Amino acid sequence: MNTTKIIIWGHKLHSHTHSYIHNAYYNTFKKLGYQTFWFDNNDDVSNFNFNDCIFLTEGQVDAKIPLNRSSRYILHHCNTNKYENYHYINLCNYVNDCTIGKSYNYAGGKVEKINYFTYFDSKNKALYQPWATTLFQEEFDEFLPLDPSVNEIYYIGTVWGENINEINKFYKSCVGKNKKLVIAKTKSEEESRALVRQSFISPDVRLKHHVDVGYIPCRVFKNISYGKIPATNSSYIRDFFGVNTLPYTSDIENLVQCNTDFYNLPEVKELFNFLSHEVRKNHTFVNRINHILEVL
Repeated sequence: MNTTKIIIWGHKLHSHTHSYIHNAYYNTFKKLGYQTFWFDNNDDVSNFNFNDCIFLTEGQVDAKIPLNRSSRYILHHCNTNKYENYHYINLCNYVNDCTIGKSYNYAGGKVEKINYFTYFDSKNKALYQPWATTLFQEEFDEFLPLDPSVNEIYYIGTVWGENINEINKFYKSCVGKNKKLVIAKTKSEEESRALVRQSFISPDVRLKHHVDVGYIPCRVFKNISYGKIPATNSSYIRDFFGVNTLPYTSDIENLVQCNTDFYNLPEVKELFNFLSHEVRKNHTFVNRINHILEVL
């Protein structure tokens, strides 16, 4: 058992979409043998010893986080002013600027490459990496072939102002192939996994900004670990694991057909095995935590 205590601060489970990120870190730190606790601004922590802790928090929920000079802080979208005299790193989302050495969140900043999906801006204490699947390596599902008799396409996520145009196009893609689109938001990890496996296909639909910057969502890693091959409308996602390793079309209204055609390739099982191995090796939260602790 590690003596350093891990403190997840804020976003109790199911209270916010980011709570599932916190839950993944909570479960993974526990699996790695750390004493792990989950508090928020409403908890009475007056009798808790916060010496020698590692805190993980997010900018919307860190108002009452304890500040302790013997502890370290993993921050995501936080105002760092109050942490200036403390040991911290900024956890940032991987985007394509990293591959050309630019620190996307800090104008003029530069990053050093740790591996193809992990970059560090030491000046601004910014660690760039994508999210990951919440499954552990031993929990991955086997390949699930396409079943034409399935009519539902479940999309796990939220429809909002910035992605509604893309979701509407995806709806047309589903209707055009006589499939029913079902938007399933705020589901538990277990429910999400079950729905993805029940779905005819499980693509990823990116809004324009994400396509432009090369954002890599957790949905891609999760769906592969659940036994599915996701199509995408982002060329950066298509090539993230290697050139043309995922089904891709920039025309969202053709996304269902694109994903279906990929499943009909004679080498589809071999391609899935490659993707599953890559996610199992490099894109779990165990992997993400190891890089965080190395940099911290």
